[in-house]
Formats: sequence, C-alpha cells, structure tokens
Amino acid sequence: MDITKDTQPMTNFRNHEAEFMQHLKETKRPLFLTVNGTAAVVVQDAEAYQRLLALAANANVEEALRLRLESPGSLVLSVNRALWGEVTAQLRAVTATLKTKTIYLKFYFDGAPSDDDRESVGCIGSEVIADYPAPYLIEEEIIIAPSPEPILYEEDWMMVYRRKEIML
Repeated sequence: MDITKDTQPMTNFRNHEAEFMQHLKETKRPLFLTVNGTAAVVVQDAEAYQRLLALAANANVEEALRLRLESPGSLVLSVNRALWGEVTAQLRAVTATLKTKTIYLKFYFDGAPSDDDRESVGCIGSEVIADYPAPYLIEEEIIIAPSPEPILYEEDWMMVYRRKEIML
C-alpha cells in the first residue's frame, strides 16, 4: 500500500468516481478518502475486501485453536485419553507440562519399567502429540520412583494420573 497514492480528497473521488473504481479493481489496494485533510473513510474493491475478511476469519480460527491447545485443560484431557488401556500395574503417576510448543510427559514407575511399560509410554506420547499440530513436539521421560517414596514434581507440572496407594 502506498499511502501517498492511495489517499485522496473526497471531492476528487466524487469528481472522478469511474477512474478511481477502475484503479481499485486493478490494484486491489484500499483508497483512503479525506475530508478537510483528515482521513474519513476507506473505499475498497469488493473482491479485495472478501479476501481481507477471509484472512481475518482464518486468523481468528488459528488463534482460537492455539489458545485451546495451550490451555492446561486440553493437555490434561489429551493425556488422560491417551492413558486409556495403557496404564500398567507398575505405573504410579504421570505428570505433564507444555512449554514453548513442547509437551513434556514424565512417567513414574514403581521399579524398573518392563518392555511393555516402555512401549505403553511411547503409545501414550504418540496419542498425545496426535492432538497437537506441527510444530508441537513431545518429550517423554521415565522416572523410577519405588513405592512408598513420595512423587515429587515441579510446580508448573500437572499431575495427570496417580494410582491409589496405601500410605503407611
């Protein structure tokens, strides 16, 4: 947009309407009309305006999606859904956090995890990342935390799953 070429007095627009309409169709740029030297209105080709509306709507959808994905509730629901059918007897807890487009999952096991446990961790991670579009990434960490040791996790992490344990 060239503000010097695209700004005109309202009277000039009224006197040369056909020429300005042709200019709008050819350039697809808006025209700023002034009254007494002050910007008053913007005139734009209908097709260019439709494109602008489509871009704005798409931006709103993308922003809404980003906000939904980055809400803590979405991550908790995603991990909980991914846990269905994958929780093994050795799994004590799962914590999660989302930082700068990376999802971090920590799996706390009661002793060394079996090969099946490790496969379940991979399946859970795959299910979670499937809920998030590129460029999101996922990192999974296995932590051995034998019962009855307390499970300590960082403040900005969310406890997503915790098995019931009898405290002695």
